[in-house]
Amino acid sequence: RMCICIYFKVLLLKKSEMVLAFAGGVVLLPCNFSIPASADVPTVEWSKQGLHPYVVFLYRGGYEINEEKHPAFWYRTSLIAKEQKNGNFSLRIANVRPSDAGKYRCKRLWSDGPRDVTAVELDVVRVHSTTEKHTVVIVINYIRLMLFEDNPGCLEI
Repeated sequence: RMCICIYFKVLLLKKSEMVLAFAGGVVLLPCNFSIPASADVPTVEWSKQGLHPYVVFLYRGGYEINEEKHPAFWYRTSLIAKEQKNGNFSLRIANVRPSDAGKYRCKRLWSDGPRDVTAVELDVVRVHSTTEKHTVVIVINYIRLMLFEDNPGCLEI
């Protein structure tokens, strides 16, 4: 039996966040806006830098618009429907791939107002397991995290 702990680190950097995800897993990229009670639900566009087409999720008029979405994100992205009225437009990406790593932008587009932008950087790591020692080693930004089967929950830095 092997115990794997999930480690998430979120760094706040000047309205930019860094989120860590494991390949094959699910990740939530945060995006929250203030929405006045009298306002209509805004158009929200999630995009990824360096991608063409750059849209990974588009929400307009209360619906997801698939026509403009990059094919690599088809059937893998969604919003939390019941949270939109609270201004939460966080993007859920399922079956995370190493190629998903990069810089994302969540834009709130009002027809008669300013645009709000949230920047998120996603770092994706692969989990490699060595069968002899049942050790999982994850290397992220020159930090080595080791999780051992004989000490579940142990995290050595």
